[in-house]
Amino acid sequence: MLKNLIVGACAVVLLAGLWLFLKPEKLATQGGDVSLSYFLNVSNGIVAGPEVLVAREGYPVEIVISSDISDLVHLHGYELQEPIQAGQTITLLFEASIAGRYVLELENSGIPLASLEVYPR
Repeated sequence: MLKNLIVGACAVVLLAGLWLFLKPEKLATQGGDVSLSYFLNVSNGIVAGPEVLVAREGYPVEIVISSDISDLVHLHGYELQEPIQAGQTITLLFEASIAGRYVLELENSGIPLASLEVYPR
């Protein structure tokens, strides 16, 4: 029985050490102020850029969008809306404060730009 207790205690210590050593660090920053920056481009109704944008709750996110379509950029769930004119580039800068998965789209034309996945701290 003592042998089982010692083996169990060693396993717990080993797992705790591995967790401390391998746990994810804070998201890397790009440019100091912004934890993540993404660029999306809409041309002839086709979106170039990542389909999934990933963020960590509590960190700032920057999404730069250019479009050849005049529309309204809408991030559902966060209820961020920003008009964009054809040929214009806009920047959405916000804190990822709500964990979950959210749709970013050109609202009036129904063109999905990407999904934003915000992971809890």
